[in-house]
Amino acid sequence: MDLHKVENLDNLKISLNFPIGNFFFRISTEELRLNEIDIEIFNVITKGHIFLLKYVGNETFQFIHSSESSGTWISEVRANELSLSKEISFGLIWANNKCSLFVELDRKKDKSFFSEGTKQKFHYRIFKNGILKIGDDNIKVDEVRINYGGEILEPNAKESWENIKEAVEILVDGFEKRNFQHEIIQSNITLTTIITGFEQYNKKRPIELYNEGINCDLQKLRKRILSKNENELLEKELISFEDQNDKDDLIFKFLLKRINFQNFKDCNDFFKFGFNISFYEIKIPQNTIEEIRKIIEYRHRIVHVSPLLTILNFDEPGKRPIFNSINFVKESLNKMDCLIQAIHEQTLTKGND
Repeated sequence: MDLHKVENLDNLKISLNFPIGNFFFRISTEELRLNEIDIEIFNVITKGHIFLLKYVGNETFQFIHSSESSGTWISEVRANELSLSKEISFGLIWANNKCSLFVELDRKKDKSFFSEGTKQKFHYRIFKNGILKIGDDNIKVDEVRINYGGEILEPNAKESWENIKEAVEILVDGFEKRNFQHEIIQSNITLTTIITGFEQYNKKRPIELYNEGINCDLQKLRKRILSKNENELLEKELISFEDQNDKDDLIFKFLLKRINFQNFKDCNDFFKFGFNISFYEIKIPQNTIEEIRKIIEYRHRIVHVSPLLTILNFDEPGKRPIFNSINFVKESLNKMDCLIQAIHEQTLTKGND
């Protein structure tokens, strides 16, 4: 493809917005200022991906690909005899766990170069006003948020869970046992925090997958989630849209608003019918799933009954009473982490379908 012949950038963004792909184009060497460095050749930001190709000097090109699922990858190629060439062909290749750069001079195979990328410790994030580089070698940055007339950048799904997990671990490690009632209150409040992490992950991750171009079965979700009246309301809103991508975006946002992400069944339905990921079929023990469902129920009781709740299963007379404690919180955190890590691993395979 000749970049000069790209007439519609929006169509190009749609074409590139997939978890796996490649894009080939060419330019003339005259367009490069070989005596300069850090020259952008190709810079496109889609809903879920960043593509950046630069000339960094010394006959070297750098391709950067970044998404929430893959992280940030960089591939570099040094094209010998670049200054003697008239035309340069580029191939940008990306997937969930890699990126590669292909460079060919004057369409000659004996002047072609290829390089596999490496994953970076920093991460480029897409937000409303562009992209932001977060972290670097030996620099760990947490809880990056930008507010400009409203929140325009926040931690992604995996980061949100890891932040909650770290906060709970700090609370548990710093626990000072004063008396039984103090332990109950602290344990109850900490348990609700774990479920907040579950909610945040399950709310954010589907958006990331959809934005990265992972196939979401919107029709299955509509049949599963929406009532007859809700479907009719949605159809009325769709009338004003002609482009199918715009229609799909509206349907997806409409469906998100109908989900209670503190509800285990709702979350499972969204992943199962939208992305073919069932919480009951991922590689964790079945009893762990049932225990997590119980933990979510306990959270609701703590919030809606009392933070002083002593027996978590008080509404199940005859069963062995479950007292909340720091040890119970630790066990609950480990089980929830096991579930979320397993879900996340499954979502990463979707880019390879």
